[in-house]
Amino acid sequence: MANSFITFLMPVTSQPRYHKRIRAFQDCGYEYYAFSFERDYFKGRENELLYTSLGYISHQKYLARVPKLIGAIRILAKNKQKLVHSSCIYTFGLDTAILAYFIKSVFRINTPLVYEVADIRSVMQGNNLRNKIFRWIERIIIRKAALIPVTSPAFRDEYFVKWQKVLVNKFFLLENKLYPPVPRPLKKSAWDGSRPLVIGLFGVIRCQKSWELLYKLAKENLGKIVIIIKGYVLNLENFDNRINELENLVYEGEYVSPDDLAEIYSKIDICFIGNLGNESLNAKWALPNRYYESLYYNVPMIAHDGSGVGERVRKLKCGWVIDFNNVKDAINTILALTPEEVHKAILICKQNEKSAIGLEDHIRLIQQLQLQPEQSEDRL
Repeated sequence: MANSFITFLMPVTSQPRYHKRIRAFQDCGYEYYAFSFERDYFKGRENELLYTSLGYISHQKYLARVPKLIGAIRILAKNKQKLVHSSCIYTFGLDTAILAYFIKSVFRINTPLVYEVADIRSVMQGNNLRNKIFRWIERIIIRKAALIPVTSPAFRDEYFVKWQKVLVNKFFLLENKLYPPVPRPLKKSAWDGSRPLVIGLFGVIRCQKSWELLYKLAKENLGKIVIIIKGYVLNLENFDNRINELENLVYEGEYVSPDDLAEIYSKIDICFIGNLGNESLNAKWALPNRYYESLYYNVPMIAHDGSGVGERVRKLKCGWVIDFNNVKDAINTILALTPEEVHKAILICKQNEKSAIGLEDHIRLIQQLQLQPEQSEDRL
């Protein structure tokens, strides 16, 4: 990449993952142009990012986004020279990749396209006509992408290789690790059984099954369990009505990552990282931020059996993998945890905290992009 600028196309401004990518390129000497859609989402560090707005879009209403995409095309067309003189156009998700592809094609821009994937949305799964159309659109993007960073190896192996028939060498594994500088873990008193066990749920809170289970766990175990929820709550039924019912179920509002991570993880004994929506393949394949944050902040975790992150937890023995389809047994398993078991898992997290930092991964990504020519038909 000979030019000193990178153009980023983003679906939202406040996602910490996007900020990590931008900081990584800046640390390697690159400047950036940013173009982003806006939506109702957590605030995060959005005010720190200089960007040009592409307009407002709504969650999951894919067809309703078409007029917004047209408006965004006009904005990008006015900024064509920025794209032309960038080292690459780095996109997050299919919406922005489509935009980049269209602009590149219409204006014959040779700037390489990077298509980062951190979720396989439900619209990309299944075999109905709508699913097939979206996958066909994505295959067009894939053919022109110079590189496809993915945040989980299962996205590459189970979806792109098996479903979309893409060659493995088109990918770069870039997991959701922390990017320095990151606040160091704070000292805290270990759980010794003399007080309630504190369980935390952080991030974008959207899994209805997780919410129902944690509500039930708190309601039935006053004096034994405290649940702390912190983050952006998205489309949860009964959340507003129930969150103030119980003194041991607390919602502390939003937070800024990574600035607030040390503080929020210092308040809990165990982090709940289970996404119970396992009817979704994305829930089985994804590796959430909370896994890496828990490792770094020496907090054992609880994951759902059958999920990809559950296999990581089981292999490392840094927490507990529980089948939450049987709610009664799952709750009993949590209640049976001992201070000795928790302390042992804490020590394992401490031994592996350095593996949660992704500085070297980002350096290798940028090095690979510097050598990567634009590709076209790399498919089986």
